[in-house]
Amino acid sequence: MEKKYFISIDIDIAVAERLMALQQELEEHISSNGMQAQWVYPEQLHLSMKYLGAVEPALIPHIEESLDNLVLPLFPFQIHHRDIITDTKGRPTRNIFSKLDKKGGEVVTLLHQALEKDLLKIGMQTDARPFYPRIHLGRLKGKIHTDKLQEIFAQYAQDNLGTSTIKDFALWSGETGPEGPVYTVLNRFTLGGRHEPI
Repeated sequence: MEKKYFISIDIDIAVAERLMALQQELEEHISSNGMQAQWVYPEQLHLSMKYLGAVEPALIPHIEESLDNLVLPLFPFQIHHRDIITDTKGRPTRNIFSKLDKKGGEVVTLLHQALEKDLLKIGMQTDARPFYPRIHLGRLKGKIHTDKLQEIFAQYAQDNLGTSTIKDFALWSGETGPEGPVYTVLNRFTLGGRHEPI
C-alpha cells in the first residue's frame, strides 16, 4: 500500500483526552436520537496543517528542510480549544469540529500560509480548499435530524476544552494495514530550533 504524508501540529495530551471523552459523549447523544457518526481515531486528533498525499522519497529531505527553515525564527505559543461546530462559513456540513479561539486561529492560519509558500518553492501544490484552524472529531452518517443536532450541540456552546502549548510541527506518514490505518511520525521540527530525527 502506498504511503501518504501529512504535516500536523500536536495538541496537549490533556486536550486530546478531553476530545476523546467528548466523542464518547456525542456518540451517546447522537445514537440515542437515531443518528450515526464515524469518529476520528485518537492518533488523528491533531491540527492538520497540510496533506501532502503520495510523495516521491527524494522529495522528503526538501520538505524537511522547508520545515526546518519555517520553525527556526518561531517561538512556542498557546492555542485555546473552544466549543464544537458543524458548519463552515455558516453552511452546515456533516463534519464535526472543535474550533480554536480567535487569536490562536489567526496565528495557525498565518503559519499555514507560510508553510504553503515554502512548499510551493519545492514544487508542492497549494491546497485547493480553504484552510480552517480546527480539529476534526468525526463525521455524521446517514439521515440527520437537524433539530436534534442543534439541541445536542447547544449543550457545548462556549465550552472551554483546554489549552495547548504548540512547540513543534510533525511530519507523518500513513498507510492502511490489515487492522486499519497505521500512522508514523517521521520527524518533529521544534519551534526555534532544528529537528532531531525520531
